[in-house]
Amino acid sequence: MGTSNFHNENATRIYADECDYEGAYEDLVENVKYSLLAKDKDRKIEFTFDDDIILGTELRSFPARSIGTVYETFDFLNIDLEVQIIALARSGYYEGVNLDYEINIQANGTDYEDVTGLISDIQDYPDDFDTTPGLIAIHAGNLQNKIEKSLETLITETEETFAEFTMPLVVTAQFSNGETFYEAA
Repeated sequence: MGTSNFHNENATRIYADECDYEGAYEDLVENVKYSLLAKDKDRKIEFTFDDDIILGTELRSFPARSIGTVYETFDFLNIDLEVQIIALARSGYYEGVNLDYEINIQANGTDYEDVTGLISDIQDYPDDFDTTPGLIAIHAGNLQNKIEKSLETLITETEETFAEFTMPLVVTAQFSNGETFYEAA
């Protein structure tokens, strides 16, 4: 019985690194951090090894650790929004590490996993967001487009950075016993 070496949730590829020498993991994280900082275009980037960040995609066999948060903040209809990409390093089952990320949207300090949940809450509880149902009905599409565009930019930059310092892989075959074949992307 086997299992896949890497678990991937959101990234379009498996961004794998062997981390085959002492300090390799720390070097990988530092390289990713400084490359993303160099790409910053009026966005805020924060990197931390904060163990208090609760990751929603962590599995017992593939422990993960946050390596930082890339985020963009803006105001829309008097709602303070923050679109976040939480970069994480996930341990391989047998060896190595895989870089992945989680998405989080904050509106007035409340976390949302996706934009539809946020818009639904704004429509259901407009007073909590200091707005009116009419304004939300008119601008819901604009809000969704703005958040999706921000996410697309942050995801693209994050994945380009992951690809600079890792070997991007794709799954070419996976068998019922869990055995998995990977190929360079």
